[in-house]
Amino acid sequence: MAKMHKVRLSSSLTVVWKFVFPALSLGLLTYATIFEIDYSNAAVFPTLVIIILFAVPATLILLSAKNISIDDECLYIDNFFKEDKIYFIDLKNVYYIPSYPHLIILRLSKKSKFGKWIIFFGKTHLFLYYATHPTVHKLKARIKIR
Repeated sequence: MAKMHKVRLSSSLTVVWKFVFPALSLGLLTYATIFEIDYSNAAVFPTLVIIILFAVPATLILLSAKNISIDDECLYIDNFFKEDKIYFIDLKNVYYIPSYPHLIILRLSKKSKFGKWIIFFGKTHLFLYYATHPTVHKLKARIKIR
């Protein structure tokens, strides 16, 4: 039997989105907090609140991003440290949030090493705008086949 070839579905920039941007976000938050304390200017406080309201959820989403690969039988999910193999029968639904980076969310019927919800960033497609990402179509087709 021939070995199946894995094809990467997630962006090669996942490492940047997962590690670099949260570090920059934390740095910006730290800088804004120090600036607020040093100058105790009332006009800076709303800016600090806006930064916190944006930075915390964005950082949590970015940190939860995974690498996704696919072959004929299953999905391979890894977070740079450990990997899990998910069969298509356990894939319940696929959601897409039109954004940059292209945010794709997988809902699993059974809990994996990474939970029931898997977030990853699809490969960059210029001029995609609000059209559905091709990876979503590919994964939804796998759900219908089973």
